Amino acid sequence: MKENNELKRIWPLYLVIIVYILYLFSNIIQEDILKIPILVLPENGDKLPNDKIALIWNEMKYENISYEVQISETRNFKNLTYYQSSPIYAYYPGISLDINKKYYWRVRSVLDDKKSPWSYPHYFYTIELRDIAN
Repeated sequence: MKENNELKRIWPLYLVIIVYILYLFSNIIQEDILKIPILVLPENGDKLPNDKIALIWNEMKYENISYEVQISETRNFKNLTYYQSSPIYAYYPGISLDINKKYYWRVRSVLDDKKSPWSYPHYFYTIELRDIAN
């Protein structure tokens, strides 16, 4: 009976220790996983001049981080129109995309040998610059 009372008295301490260990373990795991970038601009369905494309996503707060950017005419990115690395959280491909087409784009974070999963793709349409005034 005395052992049972002792166990009842100290079980909260064991519970606190277990919760703390789980907390430490979860932080270690989370530090190993790079966050997925959130795409900011262009928003889905935006119409952009075919030669003035600017892609922007949220910045990751890691030293030496870079990003991989993909543009494709297909949502599954099987045939890439454009693929490049970028050291900052904005990218200007500097290419002229075909006019009146729908393009998908996505980004992932790269840090040393780790890569985040790809962001959820967004899409935009290309138009001629003169079409913006209309």
